[in-house]
Amino acid sequence: MAPAASIPPPILVLEGVIQTPDRETVRCMAREIVRVAASGDLPPGRMIYVDIDGLPVALANVDGTIYAFGDSCRHEGGSLSSGVLIDETVTCPWHGWTYNVRTGKAIVPPVGIRIPTYETRIDGDSIFVIVDWPD
Repeated sequence: MAPAASIPPPILVLEGVIQTPDRETVRCMAREIVRVAASGDLPPGRMIYVDIDGLPVALANVDGTIYAFGDSCRHEGGSLSSGVLIDETVTCPWHGWTYNVRTGKAIVPPVGIRIPTYETRIDGDSIFVIVDWPD
């Protein structure tokens, strides 16, 4: 068995306050880029769970595109990565609530509900998730 690949520490990209040219002050969130898995860990049509500093995140591979979204169903907190993935739709295994993994929007009532989504990047064999942490 090959040794597990070392996961590098997260990269903190931006944090603090920025002043725009017209002297408007904008508070920025801390942006973190975190390696969460190897590409081979997530074949097409599958989902996995990752923990990013206590933040539960599900990853889904939809026809080669990797999506990251909050792993907790908004209904009663079921683990979405344990649910069913069909195309861009994930279904919670507890009570069947469904969401679009690309947009986070609920598909069946109540349709105003959303789960958080996160930007992803692929670099070589590594999958990265970008998290904007609140101040």
